[in-house]
Amino acid sequence: MSSQVGARASRRLAAAVVLILVPALVLGYFGIRALAEKENGLRTTYTATTSLVRDRLAGEFAHLESQLADDVDRIALTDENPPKLRAALRSLATSRPWLATLFVLHADEGVVTADLTARGSTPRTSAIDPVVALPALAAAIREAETAEFLDDDLDRALQKYRQAQGVASSDAARGLVLMRVGRTLFKLRRFDEGITQYRAVLALPAQTVDSHGIPLAVNALLQIRDGLAALGRPADAQPYERDLLQLVADHPWDVDEGYPYFLARALEGARTPNEELRTKAAALTERAAMIQWIQREVRPRLAPEMTTGNWTGAAAHRLAVSRDTTAVLIGYVPFPGGAGSSASAVLGYEIRPEYVGGLLLASVLKTVNLGEEMRVAVLPGRRGNDTGTSANGPAPLALAELDAVLPGWTVALFHEDGRSIDQLVRRERWIYGTLIAGMVGVLIVGVGLTIRASAREAELSRLKTEFAANVSHELKTPLALIRMFGETLESGIVTDEAKRQEFYTIIRRESDRLTHLINNVLDVARIDAGTKQYAATEGDVVAVVREAIDAYQPLFDRLGFTVENQLPPAPVFLSMDRDAIAQALINLFQNAIKYSGDVKKIAVSVVAQGDIVRVSVADRGVGIDRADVPRIFEKHYRVRAARSGAPPVSGGSGLGLSIVKHAVEAHGGRVEVETTPGQGSTFTLVLPLRDAA
Repeated sequence: MSSQVGARASRRLAAAVVLILVPALVLGYFGIRALAEKENGLRTTYTATTSLVRDRLAGEFAHLESQLADDVDRIALTDENPPKLRAALRSLATSRPWLATLFVLHADEGVVTADLTARGSTPRTSAIDPVVALPALAAAIREAETAEFLDDDLDRALQKYRQAQGVASSDAARGLVLMRVGRTLFKLRRFDEGITQYRAVLALPAQTVDSHGIPLAVNALLQIRDGLAALGRPADAQPYERDLLQLVADHPWDVDEGYPYFLARALEGARTPNEELRTKAAALTERAAMIQWIQREVRPRLAPEMTTGNWTGAAAHRLAVSRDTTAVLIGYVPFPGGAGSSASAVLGYEIRPEYVGGLLLASVLKTVNLGEEMRVAVLPGRRGNDTGTSANGPAPLALAELDAVLPGWTVALFHEDGRSIDQLVRRERWIYGTLIAGMVGVLIVGVGLTIRASAREAELSRLKTEFAANVSHELKTPLALIRMFGETLESGIVTDEAKRQEFYTIIRRESDRLTHLINNVLDVARIDAGTKQYAATEGDVVAVVREAIDAYQPLFDRLGFTVENQLPPAPVFLSMDRDAIAQALINLFQNAIKYSGDVKKIAVSVVAQGDIVRVSVADRGVGIDRADVPRIFEKHYRVRAARSGAPPVSGGSGLGLSIVKHAVEAHGGRVEVETTPGQGSTFTLVLPLRDAA
């Protein structure tokens, strides 16, 4: 009957589990789906915002280039007046802060910037070799150079150069001859005389240049510096070094005529404290390198259109190139009248990323509501498909390419903390998932505890039912015997005094048995109610054990049990409740009798060890399965004969061991069990010798 009730309870609990867990799982599914939709919504919103910023930024930049085109219409391409063109470029760079490097690129005339020019392979029509212009001078110099270079006769070469000085009629011619004289003297290691010749060159007008347009004073100053170094007088060279750097910085000439080389020579040994001059020279070095890069990388890309004048659409007026592993965006605007002509020119410029991503972007963001947690950046050279986190920074939330106006550039939207969309949603996903998992876990634990409690309740109900049946049986047996022998004595039938004494003994024994059973039930009731009390007094535990054995000795003898005791001769005193300890021993005796089987031997011992005493009751019976050992001290629990191997035992309430455990633990001790199925069990009461309070 109890098993049927338990089965019905289990089915009800299973139904409850399903009714609780299914809604929780459905709620979790829709929650996860809502988070996924939120993630998609954020991605759509961020993409739309980034595209809006991209479109407005492109519009602002297109407006800037439209203004630049108007400025180009007002610039005159006048080869006869390069200073005027350079001045126009400087003015344009000042008024357009988004331009980095302005240059005019001619199809057949080289490159012009605000500071320098490079004519490339175009011949210089204005520069005439002064030596070629004077035949007599040219003949004298040829004779001197033959002696210097072919005959290696430096003295004769020096003589011929000095003779040529008398023929030189112009400043340029005199300067060239003086340079040759100084060179020859340096070869002869006559440095002081050579320096004098170079100083004479410095006395000529500053605009005196050679056939390549290089000022003669530049070469003269370099030679003076080298000569003083050869003489061991580097300190004397400082004024010349300063003059050399000043001359090269203030009077630049064509880049393709060796200007970068002479600029580097002037900088490498300059010891002038004038930092402004050094900064200017360093900037010119960078500009010269920029012009050479334009000729090498940009001109070949624009040459076909410049030569034919067939300019393509607006998108073609951007050129993405690389300079020193850095992505550079070059823009260019054709000059009016260039289209369709055989020789065209363009105004080229490098776009400043810091301006586009700074001031221009800031002006655009004033018209867009980003939110406090978002920021936008312009990434030069960043492609839209590059969305992963890089070593340079966090992953963007969204990207929009600026190819329409700035090829290769991208507008990127970032979270201020550098978090990605997945990271923004991950926290909510984690919190929601944790709540769902926690809720489901609590429900599962609650249902599990309910099932366990229900199972224990069913088991307890079964044990109580068995207990009631066993107690009823235990009560009926002594009562029936007492009644039977009492009625026999009352009838007067038994006249033999020995028989009468036997009947009296049976009545007393069954009364003691009945009293013991009732005391167990009452003790358990008091333990459950928490009212069980023990009266501890100083006493001899050996005497208590001996009295318990003596009290049960008649029963042992009648049932054929042999009792072996190992009791110390000296008393062992401890604070204890004598009746409780005696009751615990009697309960152990009863269990030993019930489960001894065919081997009717019981051993009782008392051993004092340090601050404890061990009271053991051992039998040679059927033993206890290991699975039952943890539960044998539970109320109403009885080891089944089928599991233990013992024959069916009638009677028993399942209360004895629980009373033993409670009594011993109340004295501050413990109960130990050693058992082997088929060989017997040993129960040991471990009691402290000190005061149990």
